[in-house]
Amino acid sequence: MQIGSIVSIPLAGAITSGGSLCCAGFSFDIIGETEKAWHVEAELESGKVIDAWFPKKAFTGATERGRFGNQPTFTCQLACWFKPTGWTARFIQLATQNSTLTAA
Repeated sequence: MQIGSIVSIPLAGAITSGGSLCCAGFSFDIIGETEKAWHVEAELESGKVIDAWFPKKAFTGATERGRFGNQPTFTCQLACWFKPTGWTARFIQLATQNSTLTAA
């Protein structure tokens, strides 16, 4: 992952008895970095842009998913030891989106 990347973090998912897929997760752009942290930015459904800092080690299993325009895209997970607090926890809460896909 690098500055300019789009990163998606799945948080939860389930398949209902009716075959619907329900999932929750958040995405962000990496806009800066230090040796040990990523500066990230997310756009909320309202259009407001928020930013936060995350330790680089908090993200595991990064998998490149191709490009969106000129931006590389990645999916990864939050490390099991990472317990966000304060603004970082609030950032995740605000940026998380829920979606449901149903079979046709």
